[in-house]
Amino acid sequence: MKEVTHHPSISLRLLKIPAYAVLLFTAQSLYAQKKPPPPLPRKIYKPDCAQITHFSFASRIKHYPFNLSAQIQMISFDGLVKITDNGEFSFTKGEEQMRDVGLLLERDSPDTIKAIPVGMKEIRTMTLAQIDTLTDILYNYGHTGNIWTTSRSGCYIPRNAILFRDSDGKVIAFIEICFECQNTRESSDEISLGEPCEQKLDMLKALFRQVGIKYGIDK
Repeated sequence: MKEVTHHPSISLRLLKIPAYAVLLFTAQSLYAQKKPPPPLPRKIYKPDCAQITHFSFASRIKHYPFNLSAQIQMISFDGLVKITDNGEFSFTKGEEQMRDVGLLLERDSPDTIKAIPVGMKEIRTMTLAQIDTLTDILYNYGHTGNIWTTSRSGCYIPRNAILFRDSDGKVIAFIEICFECQNTRESSDEISLGEPCEQKLDMLKALFRQVGIKYGIDK
């Protein structure tokens, strides 16, 4: 009977191969777990305004308050616009304005913030062509990309507004604008300024200038 010779070194090599494979697989698995996930797609902020729709003038003036207005005016002033009970507009006093916009007055030194002069500066009645331009800016222009961040200044001291009057001459609504801080205040939640975009207020400012308003626009 032939004697079988055992080779310990060969057996050890055979044992080492699967052990090495297990270690390699384990290392690869751990590396895969530690590998950071792929980044999420980033929204790009594109602030440029562009004409994104082509609604007709007849369609645009169906928006409130254009649909109820017989006359639209652009004005300049100091204070905040208010509509009185008899359908006229008035302006708040400087101290009330400060309180409305959330600015703090020092109680110990009330004279540290001077009252802002109250009153009308300029008023211009818009032509049909100018109203056409106004509604075109509001309802046909918007941003050309995804907005992922916006910011507004905390200082709100408006100088200009758009007034809407009915057939009796009463003011039914207004859009108040602070061009300095790029912010607005509307008399009603029903009023829409359309799709927001960075240069829309700049376009409105140019229209105020065209209509003949200077205060809050050029000075």
